[in-house]
Amino acid sequence: RYRIDGKGIGSSNVVEAKLSFVQQTSGTRVHWTADIVELGGLLKAVPQGLLQGAAQKVIDDIWNNAASRLAAP
Repeated sequence: RYRIDGKGIGSSNVVEAKLSFVQQTSGTRVHWTADIVELGGLLKAVPQGLLQGAAQKVIDDIWNNAASRLAAP
């Protein structure tokens, strides 16, 4: 379980993420969840859908990068 505190100019956020790992025959399966538990400053005014879209893009980029590195020889 991770607690991520983010701060920017005029904004702040707290995200809690949980990862669980399950061994499988060909590797490990990762199940994760992340929840925004607090928004501060200018982020309070941003629509939830916009935040979710931006977060999904960042998350997809992270997992794609991790998969590429794991697949590399």
